[in-house]
Amino acid sequence: MTTQSDLNVTSRKRTIERIKALLSKTTANGCSEAEALAAISKAHELMDAHDVHEADITFGGEQVVQAKGEYTKVNYIPGLLAGQVAKYCNCKVWRNKRTNGQDIVFLGLESDTLLAQWMLNTLVDYVKRAAKGYIKGQECVEVRTRNQYRKSFERGCINRINERLKELTQESSHATVSNGHGAQASLVVVKGALVDKAFADLNMRLTKARRTRHATNGDAFSAGREAGNGATFGRPVNGGNNTRAIAHFA
Repeated sequence: MTTQSDLNVTSRKRTIERIKALLSKTTANGCSEAEALAAISKAHELMDAHDVHEADITFGGEQVVQAKGEYTKVNYIPGLLAGQVAKYCNCKVWRNKRTNGQDIVFLGLESDTLLAQWMLNTLVDYVKRAAKGYIKGQECVEVRTRNQYRKSFERGCINRINERLKELTQESSHATVSNGHGAQASLVVVKGALVDKAFADLNMRLTKARRTRHATNGDAFSAGREAGNGATFGRPVNGGNNTRAIAHFA
């Protein structure tokens, strides 16, 4: 069902596309000086009338939003992956504890939060499947110690996935700077500033989660780290708004 809010967002995005089209009417693109000046004047008129800013034009009207996933108490894996996923997707993230679980909230541009949700759930599913396959192959392990083996494997897998995400995030940042992509680097800075401001406006005080120690089986942990090398970080095949249909919460 389409809500009034959805209609407002669609209307705003159309206005922004119109403004962008007007701003593209430059002398370099074949317009006369008079036509270019008229287009700029009309573009700024629309920007003032609809409270559109340069950042809105840069990011196609995307807003900074919150996207929340609800997870059960026994599903601790999302909380251990969310931090690096958020950094990879240019988002802020925090956890809200509930009696029966936790909420993981991403804050960022809409497309970034959708990607973060999709990636987090995809990676959680990967870790669970890999652990299930590993335990299935450990027939000689006593039933009473299988839970320790499973958790050790999961933590090893999570550990390696987080390492790889960190490496990819750093590589992406270094590549943007070293390759001289000044405009792209500027967009990253602007995006970061928008997200930082939105987070500051929430006036939230976050506390660091306590680290808990768990008995670890070294072989299972190592096997998990090896499995972590097989995780993939590609975007959804269809991309765009279809990401909504792919994302799910466990």
